Amino acid sequence: MSESKKHKSELVTPIQLTKNIRSICLLTFTLLWAIALLLWWQTSWDKSILFALNSTNFDPFILILAQFFSRHGMQMVILIYLYHILSEIKTNNLGDRRLIFLLIIFSFAISGIGGDLLKQVFDRARPIALYADQIACYTSAGSPAFPSGHATKITALVLPFLFFFPNTKSVYRMSKYMLIIIALFVCLARIILGAHYPSDVIAGIGLAFLGLPVAVLLTNLLSSKTQMTTELLDKAMKKWIFVYIGLGIILFML
Repeated sequence: MSESKKHKSELVTPIQLTKNIRSICLLTFTLLWAIALLLWWQTSWDKSILFALNSTNFDPFILILAQFFSRHGMQMVILIYLYHILSEIKTNNLGDRRLIFLLIIFSFAISGIGGDLLKQVFDRARPIALYADQIACYTSAGSPAFPSGHATKITALVLPFLFFFPNTKSVYRMSKYMLIIIALFVCLARIILGAHYPSDVIAGIGLAFLGLPVAVLLTNLLSSKTQMTTELLDKAMKKWIFVYIGLGIILFML
């Protein structure tokens, strides 16, 4: 067997879930949920921030921007990932980063499903249900409010790239800045549009941090159980292009 063929059939290197990353995720989740529950308990604080950000006196451009990021922010993230998949397949430069694109899907699914289940558990009414005559609501969402689904999902989408992609290239660093900006705008937009209280959004962000270590463990478990090789993963990467395109279409339809 040639050296190149042997290299191609090597087992995929697991994603390194370091103690620091676990600690950051757990502490961030704990802190953000403590803040979110405190705001919910002190309703006047939650309401005051909501009313300050949700205003009929906003410049129309701000509302248009908020609606755009609320509706298309996650698709923008998918486009950034598609760019990296396509460009690095072309240059054959993915290396150990292949598995991160599977992790992104797991992170999105685990945190997204977890958030949707928690909505039913907490069953918190949307702001519009209590303050219909006091705030402007620019969305038609009817599900419970806590935690924010948009905040959970957008954070779950960007965290794997932020934590596990290296800073070795300027294009990676630029992508990370863009992902952070998009995620922040999506989270802020949900309050501006009157869809959520600040506590809903903060809880959603925190939940995504809790879901990330779980997603890493499941990704590594799947890789280990299936004896996934770099050669198989290289072939799978080309199919993931369609997975990411499909995810973008689904998000557009939601």
